[in-house]
Amino acid sequence: MLIEPGNNLPRVKISNQAAIKRIVYLYGPITRLEIAKALNLTLPTITTNINNMIHNEIIQESQTTTTQVKAMGRKSNPVEIIPSSRYFIGVEIKQSYRIAVLTDYKGNIIQSIQDDTDTTNYENIIQSCASLINTMLHTPTVNSEKIFGIGICTPGIIDTQKGILKVQRQFHWKNKNMVEDILRLTKFKGNITLENDAIARATMFNLFNNTLLGDSHIFAYLFVSDGISCPLMMNNPNFVCTSVGPGELGYMIMDPNKPDDEFGSTGKLSSFSGERVIKEQCIKEANTGNIPALKAILDANNKIYMQDILRSQNEGNTAVHEILSKAASYLGIAIANVDNMFRPDCILVEAKLFNNEINKTPFLEALQKNLFGPEEDKANFIFITPENEYGAKGAAAIAIQKDLGTYIG
Repeated sequence: MLIEPGNNLPRVKISNQAAIKRIVYLYGPITRLEIAKALNLTLPTITTNINNMIHNEIIQESQTTTTQVKAMGRKSNPVEIIPSSRYFIGVEIKQSYRIAVLTDYKGNIIQSIQDDTDTTNYENIIQSCASLINTMLHTPTVNSEKIFGIGICTPGIIDTQKGILKVQRQFHWKNKNMVEDILRLTKFKGNITLENDAIARATMFNLFNNTLLGDSHIFAYLFVSDGISCPLMMNNPNFVCTSVGPGELGYMIMDPNKPDDEFGSTGKLSSFSGERVIKEQCIKEANTGNIPALKAILDANNKIYMQDILRSQNEGNTAVHEILSKAASYLGIAIANVDNMFRPDCILVEAKLFNNEINKTPFLEALQKNLFGPEEDKANFIFITPENEYGAKGAAAIAIQKDLGTYIG
């Protein structure tokens, strides 16, 4: 919410500038008068801030439109963010790989590198992450002085304010001060931000693809990997997108009669629909001779990937189809629970499972069967085709969102 006059003056200036910067970022090219109306601020306040940001070469008068709005007796050209004014590094941390991207201010990827070392050792992963960052910091492509922030995303419960990974159960990590460790290894002078991988992805779509969300005030982002997350995201009046809770949907109990293991109940959603469990079930069926194609891949490589499983389904293997259909159905039930409780305007769905169109049917059938409420109030579901760099790009989006709230004197 914008700070009204009468509050502490420095806070007013910081809040107003941040709101102006964000609205230009999200909706530029936009005129000064349109900004003033949207934020309920005076035109002189808008003009002072816009001129300051033009002077600091963060925004510019648009060269891509001829639209002009008459205001205060003079023509006012629309303004927009300069993509090349600032650059950011984003890193996604997973067990099987680390990916780093260098992006401009608008999220366009300039460079991408990846480390495919499979490990859960914390020190090894932090060293890998720092190595990727240092490579980006010394790239000849961009002057390092124009790199204003680093974002890091990883599965788990995150304390974003302190830069601490509070818990990652699969890796047996607790209270890891990741931001401090990365700072120590990279000596980076700017901001480093840590966030959950699903929240980072949701932030990415809000910043870089906000037209996809339309007028959604509240949206959810279902992300299916080894675990399953579905953070609820809220767009605040001053154009800040924040998460409501960690969104650890994978721990939703779907069958309370299942026994426990070291991670809790085996009746939780991730035990039915997570990629790790899907692979384990397919490996079991392959070893019993029910999926010959996957058995051949296992014999040759000692591992299988989701694309191998999806290919077997497309080739007509019934055992694979049953496993994937069951996984999709449980996801549909879980998302119906989310929708019944929160009723978001929009739900984005990113899952390799749905790269095969056939798996959307059991998901949507289970969803519709368990939804409560009027038909006209149902959420808009948007299926996202997964891309390898989404996590790293989302991490960069986290860094950019933080920079948008940073005051420029």
